[in-house]
Amino acid sequence: MTSKHFMFTGKCPALTHKRLAGLIIPLIVVGVVISLADADQILFIHINKLAQHLPDMIWTNITNMGSTLVGAVLISLLWHKYPHLVLHTMITGTLCTLCVYSLKIGLDITRPHLALDHQLFHFITTDINSPARPSGHTATAFFVAGTWLTLIDSRPVQALILILANLIALSRIAIGVHWPLDLIWGAVIGLSMGVVGSGIIRQMIPSSPKAEELYRALGSVLCLLLAYYFYLRPLPYPDTNTASYSLIYALLGYSLGRLVYRLSVDKKEIA
Repeated sequence: MTSKHFMFTGKCPALTHKRLAGLIIPLIVVGVVISLADADQILFIHINKLAQHLPDMIWTNITNMGSTLVGAVLISLLWHKYPHLVLHTMITGTLCTLCVYSLKIGLDITRPHLALDHQLFHFITTDINSPARPSGHTATAFFVAGTWLTLIDSRPVQALILILANLIALSRIAIGVHWPLDLIWGAVIGLSMGVVGSGIIRQMIPSSPKAEELYRALGSVLCLLLAYYFYLRPLPYPDTNTASYSLIYALLGYSLGRLVYRLSVDKKEIA
């Protein structure tokens, strides 16, 4: 395998840090405005009401896509082509999760369904009671989006990725478990770590055909472990999760198949 086909060339990512700032700064400004106007609760109620135009089944399946390990499944679609993302998913993804949960504990913001009368908004029953801010599902969605955006040049595709990430974020209000500010700060954390972490990992890890083969082998093992995890641990809305499970296993099957194929190609090229 020649170096021009190898991932770790130091090329600029599709989403540069300058453009990343152009996405994050407006989010921070909106967050500050909402905080100063004390508009978090009223925005939550209005957005939650608007979201009721779609059935609960749609929102629960969308929100499932923001689960931490579902995020790993979504990034796994790129592992066969960009093997450094296996380590990015494991290392930066873990750091992102630790950051989110450390802030949750430190800020200790009560979730809407625990703070408000349920007659004021629509709540899809769940037993979740951890602190609200920032939203972990939103951070995961934007971590995945940020990772994808560093590798895709097409503006329409980038726009679609951001729309999907925003839908996952909005689903947290639709089901009644997060405030708008939870989503904003989750998006800032996830997008930053997705873009910056991918770049750092790409520059730092070994860049040899043998290393690439190793990362793909590790990715194959991770796909199997993820499949086993979702077999053992159900998603939080069992009555409406058929579509989510079908998608998760289809994506894992695709990722594993592509990784195994590329491993066979790697072995021939190295030989």
